[in-house]
Amino acid sequence: MSVSGSGGDSGYDYQANAIAFIAAHGLTGQSLGWFDGQHDIPEVWLAETGGPGDDIRVITTVGLPIEIQAKHALQRGEEYDDTFRRLVRGLQASPELHAVLLLDHDASRIIQDDLRNDILRLGQGRTDGLKQITTDLLADLKEQGLTDIAPLARLRIIVVDLDEGGGGTSTA
Repeated sequence: MSVSGSGGDSGYDYQANAIAFIAAHGLTGQSLGWFDGQHDIPEVWLAETGGPGDDIRVITTVGLPIEIQAKHALQRGEEYDDTFRRLVRGLQASPELHAVLLLDHDASRIIQDDLRNDILRLGQGRTDGLKQITTDLLADLKEQGLTDIAPLARLRIIVVDLDEGGGGTSTA
């Protein structure tokens, strides 16, 4: 599979490639490596789940549920806001759930770098030195009544290219 085309087609291709990436890990018994200390080898993967991640739901070999939202070329805006609101609501509603925002390198650098690192810091209970993108996100979540940041410990932003010749396809 490869990512090609423009607009929605690229996003659908990225999602399909993400499913293939996860399936390759599951079929070979390899950990995704998304959550430190977690045994996250996919055993079951489902597409278009309607859950907080919506695109993909993985159940690992130890029963850990992971909701995945795969986004090609994500930028800040309404889609970005809606994605985080859904993921955080899902994490707050389900204490065993983990979530991943899966991005490619066409996504905004500030999301790939600053927000990704700050999400890890927030998950550790740290609120010092947060970047502007993160304080903006927290303000938006607060406006939505999503004030508990503890569930962010179960959220990861993972950046992997899944187009033909990309690092993700080589790994898979």
